[in-house]
Amino acid sequence: MEYNSLVLAYIGDAIYEVLVRKHLIDKGFIKVNDLQKEALNYVSAKNQALFLKELLNNDFFTTYEIEIIKRARNTKTHSKPKNCDILTYKHATALESVFGYLYMNNKYDRIKEIFDYIEKIKEKRTISKEVKDSIIARIVANWAICIAIIILLMALKMASNLLDKSVATFIYNAYSIEILIFSIIVLEVAYHKDSGKWAISGIEMLILAILMLFAPYIFFRFTNKIIYAIIAFITVYYICKIIIIYCKEKKQYLLNISDIQEIIKKESQDDKAEKEKMRILEEMTQQKVKATEKTTATKKSAKIEQKPRATKKSINKEATRKPKAKRKTATKNTKPKKETTIQKTELKNKTISKKGTTTPARKATTKPKTIKKVTKKEIK
Repeated sequence: MEYNSLVLAYIGDAIYEVLVRKHLIDKGFIKVNDLQKEALNYVSAKNQALFLKELLNNDFFTTYEIEIIKRARNTKTHSKPKNCDILTYKHATALESVFGYLYMNNKYDRIKEIFDYIEKIKEKRTISKEVKDSIIARIVANWAICIAIIILLMALKMASNLLDKSVATFIYNAYSIEILIFSIIVLEVAYHKDSGKWAISGIEMLILAILMLFAPYIFFRFTNKIIYAIIAFITVYYICKIIIIYCKEKKQYLLNISDIQEIIKKESQDDKAEKEKMRILEEMTQQKVKATEKTTATKKSAKIEQKPRATKKSINKEATRKPKAKRKTATKNTKPKKETTIQKTELKNKTISKKGTTTPARKATTKPKTIKKVTKKEIK
């Protein structure tokens, strides 16, 4: 019996949650609050979508399981998710539908296999102790810098109240020059190391040096409210910086562990190769089109050039032939005709007739009688 994908997801959600709770209890979690907090790392839609992506990237599912995932992912959901977008919600329902399908077909070994692999993905995604220690060290260092700056500002304010104005300004200028030199050294180190951390700390020290230069005007002319506002701004800045450091380090750690980055790189390389092939093919086709256009243009131009040349040649030939024909006729008329054998015999006969010999009788030529046509008038 085939079930609807939403029904399979409904059953799979319950099966998946039972497996998670059993796994956490076996792990040693006893308190209910701890169980609920830890279960969110498995049960939330975002984590389920991440698990599904990892499983798909590693080709863990069978062909029929992939069909179930596609069917569940493409089904229309009437309920809108609250804490995530629709795509992550659909991916989570797809994973739950796989668990529901396997449970309904009594494939318990396959369920255990998939859940064990999810546990491996979860262990990979948890931050190791070394990474945690490095993050904590950076947070503590930034907190120490923040507290040191606040103490320095408070001490300078007390010096402005206790000491003479000229002495206080000399102290402020001396501190500002020292901090400025130190900030230049830090920026130089950041440039050579090509490090963003050193660059940020150098910029912070440079801003502090500029603040120290304007300290006499701030401390002697303005009230304490402005100083408190500066201290509050510095504390808020360092709190935001600490949060950004923690999130960035965690994200970088997860990207280094997962194989998604390598897959994205491979896909991008394949896309680049395909684009390069398409570009080369387009260039080849354009070159072929240009070559054909050039050949057709040259053929047309050759035909156009050949036509007037042929007419000129024919005209020249006719012009040269006519005078040659005239010359031939003139030469024919001027040259004496050669005597034929018949003419020679006639001359001999003439000479014989003159001496007294009888000439041979010519044959009588009878002219044919002309019959006159009788017209109608003559008959009348």
